[in-house]
Amino acid sequence: MTQACSNFETVATVCQSGSEMRGSPFPTLVSGRGGRCKLNMFERKPPIRSTQEDVVELAEDIDRFVIGLAERIDAIQDAELAQEPFRVSQRARSLAIEADRLGYPGMAMSAKGVALAAEDGLLEDLQETVIELTELAQRIRQGHRGAA
Repeated sequence: MTQACSNFETVATVCQSGSEMRGSPFPTLVSGRGGRCKLNMFERKPPIRSTQEDVVELAEDIDRFVIGLAERIDAIQDAELAQEPFRVSQRARSLAIEADRLGYPGMAMSAKGVALAAEDGLLEDLQETVIELTELAQRIRQGHRGAA
């Protein structure tokens, strides 16, 4: 959510310094693309459930997928940090295929975005898409019936 700020100097100072508070329930200033500032409202987003959760034949596959999701996301993040775009792309495309099959179309689309950013060498976009993918993975974990 973007809102106008009455104190432009404060906004510019915070954005230029790159200050950001992830996960805060309060409005925070973040720096967007092109150095633009915006006031960001961090809302708690709802858990994500599989569109295939009622398909009995897929129940075990969905369980394994969700349980292994953190490790797969970590591997993508590690490859991104190591600046290995081929490995990022491979892992993200594999994740996209499985996410799509198991009823997580948003995760599949996000993973494809990660793969494309890696293949195109767009480092800023890659970082943003990996963050988005990580957030989706957390919401999927929260929505899984076996989650604690």
